[in-house]
Amino acid sequence: MLSVDFMGLKGITHRDIHTHNLLFPKSHADMFNIQIGDFGDAAFIADCEQVPFSLSKPYHGTPGYIAPELLMGQKPTLKTDIFSIGAILYKIVTMRNLFKGPDLKTIIRKNRECNHAKIESKLKHCTPDCRDLIL
Repeated sequence: MLSVDFMGLKGITHRDIHTHNLLFPKSHADMFNIQIGDFGDAAFIADCEQVPFSLSKPYHGTPGYIAPELLMGQKPTLKTDIFSIGAILYKIVTMRNLFKGPDLKTIIRKNRECNHAKIESKLKHCTPDCRDLIL
């Protein structure tokens, strides 16, 4: 979270934070020193443009972790990467992907719709603080 906060203070968005772009330390002493890798899609927020999302064109992010507003063609904001962190935390807590489906189109549709009520219902076993962090 500190890395995302630092990038936000610098006006940078990663645009592709997901589980495979997290680097975990080998030492248990550093277990909370998780780093973010693969900055190939990173950009200054001020330089980003609104781009209609299409599977037929290159896009930024990994379906299931992309902030819904990006899938609706809006510009990234400081909250873009925070959504991705929430999707990762959801996966850690539930051991399931936030958005599931038989194909990429279904996953993207569910990701764009981002049904908060359904997500919250899957987190009933969590403490209120945990739910707040994820949601």
